[in-house]
Amino acid sequence: MDENKIKELKTRIPVALGKQVEFFRKKNKLTQTEFGDMIGKDRQYVNKIEKGRVSSSLSTISIIAYALDISLSELFEDISL
Repeated sequence: MDENKIKELKTRIPVALGKQVEFFRKKNKLTQTEFGDMIGKDRQYVNKIEKGRVSSSLSTISIIAYALDISLSELFEDISL
């Protein structure tokens, strides 16, 4: 895989995942603060996830999906490589 593709994915995937997290959080009528409390993170970290400014670990992503009561595949459903 070439270096440009890797750089693109490292930018695009967190942004796309963040949009999904925000969508499902709002669907569950949760504020960023409420959701942060559920996943053991603060509101600012939730905001960074939703804006694609951080790349969360797989365990954090799993906790997010669990807290949103969705599967990992559902969280990634609209994200393509």
